[in-house]
Amino acid sequence: MTFNFSTPFQIQAWAEDRTQTLLPRITPAQVTYSLPSLRALIKTTYLMTYRPDGNASFVFAETVEAEDFQGRRGLFITQGTGQFELNPYRAWGTFEVVKGTGMDGLAGIEGRGSFDTVPERVYHFEVDLDDMVEE
Repeated sequence: MTFNFSTPFQIQAWAEDRTQTLLPRITPAQVTYSLPSLRALIKTTYLMTYRPDGNASFVFAETVEAEDFQGRRGLFITQGTGQFELNPYRAWGTFEVVKGTGMDGLAGIEGRGSFDTVPERVYHFEVDLDDMVEE
């Protein structure tokens, strides 16, 4: 069965290496988000490429660990790309679930998704849970 749903997210921690101050630059960042409605944490590793105007493009990988992801408990990994605008502040991106990374009740998950901070901070998931065993 395919599920399409959106859920708000909150930033829990943001650790970015800002030792290099000249632009353009590449900086790594470790970020943790929560998805309260799914009782989930997302641990993200970004590689940010800042341009001279202060905006950035980035690639990322995430571990999504949920207590209630459409009624299932487990984790999976995503990989994606995105953009960051400094003024006005906005970050958005798209991702794919990495096939074979689903664990526990999310074993077999496939799909994709996106996130955006405008007009509010929301993750959107389009995932297939057909072949998964329910807990």
